[in-house]
Amino acid sequence: MIQWISEMKMFNAINNIGETHSVSQSQNIFSRCISALESYESLLAEFVDLNNSMDYEIIIPKINECSRSIEHLFELDDGSFLITFVRLHNQLRDFFDNIHQRKNHGDHSMNNRADLKNSEASTSIENSIEQPRVKGFCDIAGLLEAKKNLRMMILLPKDQPQLFVNRRYSNRILLFGPPGTGKTLLVHAIAAEMKAVFHSISASNILSPLVGQSEKIIRNLFQYAKGTHEYSLIFIDELDGFCRKRNDSEQDHSRRLKTEIMCQLSSIEDCNNIFVICATNCPWDLDTAILRRFQKHIFITLPDRNERLHHLIFHTNSTSLKQLQISEWDEVLNLTEGFSSSDLSVLVQNAMDRPLLELQETIVWKKTNDNLYQPADEQDDPLNIFCKYFHELPPNSVQARPIKLDDLIIEAKKYKPTVSDAEMERYSNFNKK
Repeated sequence: MIQWISEMKMFNAINNIGETHSVSQSQNIFSRCISALESYESLLAEFVDLNNSMDYEIIIPKINECSRSIEHLFELDDGSFLITFVRLHNQLRDFFDNIHQRKNHGDHSMNNRADLKNSEASTSIENSIEQPRVKGFCDIAGLLEAKKNLRMMILLPKDQPQLFVNRRYSNRILLFGPPGTGKTLLVHAIAAEMKAVFHSISASNILSPLVGQSEKIIRNLFQYAKGTHEYSLIFIDELDGFCRKRNDSEQDHSRRLKTEIMCQLSSIEDCNNIFVICATNCPWDLDTAILRRFQKHIFITLPDRNERLHHLIFHTNSTSLKQLQISEWDEVLNLTEGFSSSDLSVLVQNAMDRPLLELQETIVWKKTNDNLYQPADEQDDPLNIFCKYFHELPPNSVQARPIKLDDLIIEAKKYKPTVSDAEMERYSNFNKK
């Protein structure tokens, strides 16, 4: 017991590391901390009768204090002591889990506990695996610069590994930009291109009310990826949902999850078959320590004029508008300045809905060569014209008129872009940092 109390005092020393020592001066303290943690691990095995709640109330706050200190050390880290930090964090995490298991479950069978843990881990991993929603970059309009960067950072090392001898891969990438610019779809495309096991997670399927469960989901996922020789792409969407800047009101579970993500991002630095892409609409809300974990930050901005043209042609390629010359798109391109990729997609859909809406008000019809009813116009043969209300026509007998350029122009004049100029200025300022 005397040794246990002596070692416990070592935890108190950690609290002053960030305030009184530089990173280099703290190396000796780190090694002593590791030694202390190893001693605790062996001592815990001897405390099989440790059932006094007062003892737990002493230990758990000490662990939380140590965790906060390690989090501060992650901020100061320049890469020199990465292995030390990761090892320290892993040992502290295991120590914390050990305490909670003993406190909450007493003397339950270790085999039953391991079976349950493996079952939960398998379920969380299976739930994270998705099939890409697109076949590749060819299914996405625009984003030419982002596609080029992702090809260079992810596809090139896989296809031409000799080009990356004696250099590290850029396997931790942050995509940021306004909503609706195609960040998520872009990740699905790169997953399809690289033929990787695609894991997709977000705040909605990570955050859990159970203590420690969110961290375990992240930990199990990365451990699974490290244990396979297949290429893995881990996509964390809405990163700002659980990795925001620290503040005094931050909850312990939020801090632990953030630290776990930082640790796992650091741990894959030399894993050539694992790539992590995160996406956020609010990069300025992210913790600076998280931002430093990414080797590349890619700004997914609004499409320029050429990319808007690409979008419009892409979305109308199966309509009568595919016959238009490039110059005929000028008026629509002028009206769509400041539109996001999502805005352009909605615009085309609205324009294609116009002929369908007209059907409900049409009374005068003509018969087509396919024996279908279509709205008549002044040039049609009077002998081929019929007067009926839309609801009086037989099922599967009506054909809408083709979409026209005027439909796009009318809808573009009514549409309000979802991203304001002030928001774009904020993104641009962040990108300059």
